[in-house]
Amino acid sequence: MKNVAGLIGYRAFTQDGHTSKAAIGLVVGGFLMVLGYFVVEIFLYGLPAAIAELPGNLLQAVGSVIIALPLSLALKRIDL
Repeated sequence: MKNVAGLIGYRAFTQDGHTSKAAIGLVVGGFLMVLGYFVVEIFLYGLPAAIAELPGNLLQAVGSVIIALPLSLALKRIDL
């Protein structure tokens, strides 16, 4: 799941470097991560536990976008 989410964010950012496309890519990647975790948790732990995990998974996705977007812009500025 993490690899797919990261790949989506990377592709959105490196295509032409627009911040809005990078943000959309990160949000889509985060959504797919949360959805993937939810589906797997249903099979592993059952629906009530998967629902209980949603807030934590959403917080993780939002936190990732908040950290990744400024960090990737800063790294692009210094050409890394």
